Amino acid sequence: MKKVIIGFMAIAIVCLCGCKNTQSKGSDEQQKADSLAEVERASFRSSDLDCYNLKGHVKECVMKAYDKEGKENGDFRNLSFTKEGLIEKDETPYRGKLSFEYGKSGEFLAGKDLSSTDMKVTLKRDKNGRIQSVRRQAADGGDSDAQYELKYSYDKENRLKGIECSYWEASENITFSYASKEDFFVATEKINTGDYEVEIVTTKSYNYVKLDSYGNWVMREVTATEDKSITEMGEEASTTTREKLPVVIEKREIVYW
Repeated sequence: MKKVIIGFMAIAIVCLCGCKNTQSKGSDEQQKADSLAEVERASFRSSDLDCYNLKGHVKECVMKAYDKEGKENGDFRNLSFTKEGLIEKDETPYRGKLSFEYGKSGEFLAGKDLSSTDMKVTLKRDKNGRIQSVRRQAADGGDSDAQYELKYSYDKENRLKGIECSYWEASENITFSYASKEDFFVATEKINTGDYEVEIVTTKSYNYVKLDSYGNWVMREVTATEDKSITEMGEEASTTTREKLPVVIEKREIVYW
């Protein structure tokens, strides 16, 4: 009887050891797979993500702005991207909630503004696959005071250089500058807005306070000045004033694939 019990114990020990070895191998393989996925997630790049100043395999990015006391100021931006890194949704309080659809090869098929059933959206790319223009216009093809067109330009390092914005009765030109050729983040942003009588130039400087583990900024401080030039009807000379704007804190929450 003792021999039988000892035999069963030996078998149990062998089985237990075999299970531990199998679990250990499985755990090692899973760790390797996770590490590989992490490397791929971190190194992922696309021209659309670059355009929005993001890197890594980003799925969603939500930006909100706050004053120095931590109160939201109403400015926000909600972005989402396909698994291939193409812009899928872009929502801001002043340009609507744009949605983009693509074919199997990544070609643009259709676009719409989810905040309005009366508008359609068109996206065009340049020969390098970068966003060249985004246009929101009336779905029936007619004129609308809610229509606009954004034209994008890039520097030699393929970073976003400027956006030329044409609205119904106004225009806005945005230019971006960087601290060096190697720098990925925008250092300053200059926004020139004008209509028939008023021209406003807003210059923003960015101080990056916090980055996540993938190197994307998740908090930055914005200081800005505003120069306003007003030309009265019938007058040739304009009156210019300068104002220092309140400091703004922008925060981003980023979700990765």
